[in-house]
Amino acid sequence: MWTHVREATYAVVDVETTGFDRMSDRVVEVACVLIRGGREVDAFSTLVDPGRPIPERATAVHGITDAHVRSKPYLEVLSPELQRICEGAIVVAHNAAFDRYISADARGSPRDLHDAARAPRIPETSRPCAPSAAARARSRCGR
Repeated sequence: MWTHVREATYAVVDVETTGFDRMSDRVVEVACVLIRGGREVDAFSTLVDPGRPIPERATAVHGITDAHVRSKPYLEVLSPELQRICEGAIVVAHNAAFDRYISADARGSPRDLHDAARAPRIPETSRPCAPSAAARARSRCGR
């Protein structure tokens, strides 16, 4: 059974991290906006405790500090909710190949939020001036 692209369900995912090393850096913010038939039907956005200090160079990019993530949940606590939202959807991410690995735990085991090998790739774009990962996820789908 085929679904027209306009009627498909998309999970637009955006993350912020402690840096650019996909094997050692950790998530500090995650957002997912679910679009079905061109309409937003669900959304999820939260800061995440990375379990390590956020370097100043990362804070300079996204503005998230250690104080912002103090007492926030760890990614492993949030994963079931993210997987629920993404289930059955076409996952869209700005840099899926990188995002696939950034949730590696302290042992280096990747904890995929989506299958980056099957996730559609979109062209690299300049960084939107949106204040949160949720706003950036919405901007990627024209919201």
